[in-house]
Order: sequence, then C-alpha cells, then structure tokens
Amino acid sequence: LSAPGDAHPVRHDNKTRLRVSWRSLQPATFNTMPISMYSQTIPLFVRLLTNLSGILDKTAAHCAEKKIDPAVLLGSRLFPDMFPLTRQVQIGCDFAKGAAARLSGREVPSWPDEEKTFEDLKNRVRKALEYLATFTPADIDGSETKQITLKRGGQDVMMTGEEYLLCLLYTS
Repeated sequence: LSAPGDAHPVRHDNKTRLRVSWRSLQPATFNTMPISMYSQTIPLFVRLLTNLSGILDKTAAHCAEKKIDPAVLLGSRLFPDMFPLTRQVQIGCDFAKGAAARLSGREVPSWPDEEKTFEDLKNRVRKALEYLATFTPADIDGSETKQITLKRGGQDVMMTGEEYLLCLLYTS
C-alpha cells in the first residue's frame, strides 16, 4: 500500500493512469507573499482585451470569407437573455476602464456606445488598452482599503477595493 498523498497507478477503462492526491502536490510549508492590486487588475485586463481584439479580427475575417453580413454577428447573442456581441464588447471595455479608474481614485471616463462595425469595436478596445497603459503600480497598489462606491439599482453600494476586486471583478 502507498502512503496517503503518494502517487500510485490506477486501472480504469483498460488504461493505467497515475492518481496523484492533492497532498502530494502541496509544499511542506507556504511562504506567502502579498499580491499587488495592480498585478491582479491591469495586466489581466490588458490580456483579456488583447485577446478580445484578436477574436474580433478572426470574426471579421470569417464574415468576409463566408460572405456574412457583419451586422448579423455584431447583433448576435449566444443565449436569448444575453446582450448582443457589440454590447458585450462595450461592457468589457467599460468594465476594465471603470475598475482601473475606481481603484486608482480617478474619475471613470464616459465613452458613448456608438460602435456599429468590427473596426469601431476594435477602436474601442484599442482606446481601452491605451487608457489602461496610463496606470502604474503606484496608482493601484494600496487600494485594498480604499472605499469604492457603485450605483446598483439606484442605490449606492460601498465596499473596499479588495471586496470590489474579489467579489465584483472576479465574479463578473
């Protein structure tokens, strides 16, 4: 018999697989290091928006290749109760710029939602990325205890920067 936490082979569906318990992957001790608010926001938003820009490129190319009217995909929903693609991109950009502004104490910039084409949406993503590039770790780090106030259902909802990051940003 193997000791708890050891890896051992298991036969399943005529294949041998290695079963590893979670304990065997745990280091003996943990050296914790604080995670900066900046590292958990701006780089993440940049990566997501950059990926979104690439997806928009591929979608526009697909429309051109298959001779699909771009308005069809821009107005499409993955599920009936979801916003169409155009609105989803606008919300994604607004979310990133709003979070960065709130955590840094800056005023949240307001951008009109006028995008009608893939190129318009790519420009909005580019604008959001340029805005995010104006933030430094010094702007965001230390915002764990900063009071963040949001309007939800016409009511002011107050939370700390850490609560905002963990509850709203990571669950949206």
